[in-house]
Amino acid sequence: MATAYTCEHLSTQLGPGSPGRGQYEMLLKRLVYPRSPVERVLKSQKQKCAQCDSMARVHACLLCVHFGCYGNGHIQGHVDAAHPAGGSQARLSVDLSSGQVYCHDCSDYRYDLSLLQMLRQCRRRAFKSLGVPNFFEDWIPSEEFLAVLAKNRLNLRVSTNQLLGLRGLVNLGNTCFMSCIVQALVHTPVLRDFFLLDPHSSLREHPALSCLVCEFARLFREFYSDCDNPFVPSSTLHLIWVHAHHLAGYEQQDAHEFLMAALNLLHQHFQADSGSGEPNGCTVGHQLQLQQQRSPCRCIVDQVFSGEFQSDLKCLGCDSVSRTIDPFWDISLDMNTLTSESQTLGCSLERYIAPEHRGKIRCFRCQTVQDSIKQLTFRKLPVVACFHFKRFQHACLNHRKISTHISFPELLDMTPFMSSKANHDDSLERLGKQYRLFCVVNHSGSLSAGHYTCYVRHNCNTWYKCDDHQISDVPVSEVLTSEGYLLFYHKVVLDYHVT
Repeated sequence: MATAYTCEHLSTQLGPGSPGRGQYEMLLKRLVYPRSPVERVLKSQKQKCAQCDSMARVHACLLCVHFGCYGNGHIQGHVDAAHPAGGSQARLSVDLSSGQVYCHDCSDYRYDLSLLQMLRQCRRRAFKSLGVPNFFEDWIPSEEFLAVLAKNRLNLRVSTNQLLGLRGLVNLGNTCFMSCIVQALVHTPVLRDFFLLDPHSSLREHPALSCLVCEFARLFREFYSDCDNPFVPSSTLHLIWVHAHHLAGYEQQDAHEFLMAALNLLHQHFQADSGSGEPNGCTVGHQLQLQQQRSPCRCIVDQVFSGEFQSDLKCLGCDSVSRTIDPFWDISLDMNTLTSESQTLGCSLERYIAPEHRGKIRCFRCQTVQDSIKQLTFRKLPVVACFHFKRFQHACLNHRKISTHISFPELLDMTPFMSSKANHDDSLERLGKQYRLFCVVNHSGSLSAGHYTCYVRHNCNTWYKCDDHQISDVPVSEVLTSEGYLLFYHKVVLDYHVT
């Protein structure tokens, strides 16, 4: 790949064959990413500001290897005093925590692909010496990817009224339930970034005809292409019919059931491509059982939608607690049928985690039969929280839809519903439990004859109504006053974990 310097000072001081380049490589190997125990001890002792002993954001001057901190301005002060502007040599320093190069003439960090490759190589060797197999890699676009971007410059112009990603879906005969779920998944920010940036490679024969992951990758590409004509999802529907037989046919299906089937099939196909998948004959009904039996999965479905319930069963005789952890992909909330008044999502969650009397149990600690109380709380929150209201009742001969209005907020704080050990008053901890609404699926009509539509948030603050092939912009007030069947919330702040 061709070298592309971001400023002339970088090419002058750190170009191929220059003395500064060798000095930069020495700093990377000895102080930024040391490999030996002796070098790591040296890094811990020497990496501090020469003026204030601060160890935060310490930079090394490439002209004299003086150490100074960036936060207090000591490295800037040293460079200005010892190497005034206008000299023959470029004034550069290296951040000893990341290896990035700072240009004092440009007052900004500067980058070069060949230097980044050198940095990555030093980092890979250092991590390998520590026995760490997985580490973060900077993404460098290939020549093929750069060529595609050069030919599709229209997609690079992002504005507040950008409509890229909005596309209607043709109804193939009572398939509005599928259209709404496809719209919800396509407008899930983390899924969008994954499918558009990480090409999927299936191990199956004829993947286009059998792999749902390949099909969703194609869906994302279609939605974020320049075409704005309604898309015909016939191959998506066919793949669902092939792998989820209970959804086959042109009868109206439940949108929530289709969502669970799609997530389960995506998970299975991801697992199959990684060489550790369950057999394709698994049914959606076995989903939670399989989740409990298998080792933790790192496919994108589990990373985005998977959370954990904490179930505490308390003996009222000796106060001992039996605790179990269960995974979930969605949260199904009962409707309060004892009142016709408007209800709220918060009240539904409070009822969901409220302690309930479970009758007599034989306590594992006191070995006696005692009354017990069970409480369910949230131990781990997913990136995307999907709330499902049980509006369809099927009891004996009484089949009906509950149309009671549920009030739900645009911003949701899940802190009050967390397990006690995870419920802190720290503002950063609380920020990690904040969610923002990005999709609402609604059902209009009766249980036997109805229609699904959905609202999706686009470009952060603009909402659109998706009614099969028709897309129209709507105010957020219309979204928040809709009936609500499925609610999709995305974390405001993402948590990052080393895997």
